[in-house]
Amino acid sequence: MVQFITDSQDRALFAVLPIADYERVKHLLNAQSGGDELETFLATVRKVKPNRCEKAVLANHNLDAPTIPQSVISLMVDGMAPVAAWRIYRNLTQAEAATRLGIGQSAYSKMEARGNKLRSSSREKLAKLFECAPSNFV
Repeated sequence: MVQFITDSQDRALFAVLPIADYERVKHLLNAQSGGDELETFLATVRKVKPNRCEKAVLANHNLDAPTIPQSVISLMVDGMAPVAAWRIYRNLTQAEAATRLGIGQSAYSKMEARGNKLRSSSREKLAKLFECAPSNFV
């Protein structure tokens, strides 16, 4: 199984793979063989079937469901409110976010306060601004 680490625009930056797979391909990465061996390996990796645990996870996970980027989760684990974490993830200042929402910076700052209960309409506006699900702000 390969995990991809992406940037804020969902462009793949890194591919993380099990060490056993890496050991199998590292000589190919240094070879000047024209890529035939690497293509054969990639075709083999694509055919790997998930094990029982992976099947259980996949069966119980909606792959179309919106996800939360690791950087947003890390900021929230460190104690930051979800609104602030998403704003930072989207590289906005409080003033920029407030302007885009059509409110003052002071009002926006209150939205970022930890433990602040947001109205449904505010959650919808924030979700649109940060391109995420309104449920991220409940």
